[in-house]
Amino acid sequence: MYAPPPAVAAGGARRSGLAASGPLLAICCLLFILFLIASTIVLALIPVYLSTRDSNSSTYSPTYLMTMTPTNGSFGGEGTLSSDSLSTIASASETATGIPSGSFSVNSGTSTANSSGRRKRRGFGLIRHRRAISIVYCPFAFNRKRCGARCDGSAFRAKIKTFTIIVTVIVSGTTYTNVIFTVVITYSSNYVIPTPSSSTGSVVG
Repeated sequence: MYAPPPAVAAGGARRSGLAASGPLLAICCLLFILFLIASTIVLALIPVYLSTRDSNSSTYSPTYLMTMTPTNGSFGGEGTLSSDSLSTIASASETATGIPSGSFSVNSGTSTANSSGRRKRRGFGLIRHRRAISIVYCPFAFNRKRCGARCDGSAFRAKIKTFTIIVTVIVSGTTYTNVIFTVVITYSSNYVIPTPSSSTGSVVG
């Protein structure tokens, strides 16, 4: 005679179901833990990124202008200063003002001649004698990472508004040695640099 199979207890069925779903639950928990770890890392890096971006944007001050007038007769000519000359001017300016090396970031340099003339009668003609003095214009910015907060202080800026440097500069391939410049800083980004003319005339010191 046929005998029916033994009935399975309800508790045993539940235990079998939990055992079967155990690996799936473990994988889900592991993925959730990994998600929490990744989220924590991303959230922790956001302030670092923002501070780095802000630091890079505020490393340099606004661009100002150095106007350099020679006080001796060893400088003349017009044109663009070499990159070595810009580094020399920056280093000499840091020494003259007593701020750390790397504080001046000189972006470019242009020498232009401011000329005046007078006419003198000789025989039946007029001869124009032109006198010119070349002035160097150098846009620059302070490197705040080098000179700190004092570069933004009004008292400090007023103190170094005018100073003297002695440098060797190269203008359009011509070298001028040991030129004494009186430097005046314009603390404004609204400046105009004169365009070099086609003729410089003679230089007076």
